[in-house]
Amino acid sequence: MPSISEHIQAWREQKISGTLLMRIIVSHEEWSMPVSETAAMEMLATNAAPSFQYSRDANGVNRLLLWSSSETFSNWAKRAQIPGEQHVITTKGSWVFGLPLDGIDEIWIDPLNANDIIYKKEQFERLHDFAAAVAVEKDIADIRAGTPTHGAHVRVREYKKYLVAMGQLGDVKRLVNAPDDQGRTLVAVFTTDDTFEAFTPVARRAAPAGEELTCVQTNGKGLFTAIAGMNVVGLVFNCSGPIKPVAFIAAFAKTILEA
Repeated sequence: MPSISEHIQAWREQKISGTLLMRIIVSHEEWSMPVSETAAMEMLATNAAPSFQYSRDANGVNRLLLWSSSETFSNWAKRAQIPGEQHVITTKGSWVFGLPLDGIDEIWIDPLNANDIIYKKEQFERLHDFAAAVAVEKDIADIRAGTPTHGAHVRVREYKKYLVAMGQLGDVKRLVNAPDDQGRTLVAVFTTDDTFEAFTPVARRAAPAGEELTCVQTNGKGLFTAIAGMNVVGLVFNCSGPIKPVAFIAAFAKTILEA
């Protein structure tokens, strides 16, 4: 599997989009982030999530530094000539990028490495959205695999930014379903706009001439209540990628609502 550094290089070479790179970065599960010695000791004593440290440059810019591997961390420490032991925690991207990030101006990923990238404050909301989507996508996959963590069903119900596709031809509107080679009626559900955009060309190829395709956002309770009342076989999350689709029978909607 390519490293974060290799993905950043691919983005610089325009082989992958900035949106896909952001998803990959948020999905990474082994980010190292700095903490103070006091916070590190408190974490060991209480098992609580510590406060992170940030750096401030001469211009007053506050940066959160993150490293994608022990190698990129070592490269940074050598090039920055950092004396003494550095305290870091290793955690998953959906947690890091879901933090409030109050007071932070930039996130610098793999600083002082050949393939680094900086996200600025105006991109934090997008990172937050991806963090929430990646987290709920894991819950959905875990439920399908029969290995949900505590509260997974509730988190799937409480997610606020599901998307569905609607087609409109004249005054007639319809819910656009997921493609199925067996002709079953499967509701297409998307967790974020990149998975909806992957479906768009598929939907347009199958749509009647002149039909307009639109994206509608809904919360989990509204979505699953609607599906529970439909005469459909099931539903498919993110049917066209870029992540693996996950399908359920229609009764899944009722299970989520009752969680």
